Amino acid sequence: MTGRTRAAAGARREVSRSLLSGLAAAGTARAAYALLRARPPGGGKTWARTNHRGEPVTLLEGPAAAAGAVLGAAIAPGVPPRARAAAALAGAAS
Repeated sequence: MTGRTRAAAGARREVSRSLLSGLAAAGTARAAYALLRARPPGGGKTWARTNHRGEPVTLLEGPAAAAGAVLGAAIAPGVPPRARAAAALAGAAS
């Protein structure tokens, strides 16, 4: 295997790992949202709001998106350990 093909294989592997970490993060966010909708902490009224058009909306997407973002930062390739820790701390605080 030449240096060029080895580099191309490494780049494909990096793209694959990035894609998998993004899919895992999206799956985690979706699963967290489904779980939160099934059993909202504090009850459904705690998370329900009415938007400017008078339509009902929920605030449950925020914590679900935070869970996905934390997982994405934790498993994404090339993220420095300090950035992983900062993302986990920020997600835990949200």
